[in-house]
Amino acid sequence: MSDAREPPEESLEQLAARQAKAHRDLAGQLRVLVLAPGPQRAAHLHPKAPRLVLRHDGYQWTPLMTATDYAAAQQLLHGPPPIPPPAGPARTGSRGRHRKPD
Repeated sequence: MSDAREPPEESLEQLAARQAKAHRDLAGQLRVLVLAPGPQRAAHLHPKAPRLVLRHDGYQWTPLMTATDYAAAQQLLHGPPPIPPPAGPARTGSRGRHRKPD
């Protein structure tokens, strides 16, 4: 009799296919490590520390480049910040419909 808590049997072919898909999904992704003393912690704790940018090649994380600080690493990962639209002409004259006329 089979225990209900045991996972179903998975053939080696299914396991290999699942692992290959997981590796393909990671391929090309970027990851950043803080080059500061001590264990890896949240990126914002050392904003001025240099960063090592890693790229997954489908098998392992390989060094790609270094970034000078947190802001440069974020720009590498997410692109430059959006440019705000130019300010429109100043409004003149109307004070809004909800105000009583003078």
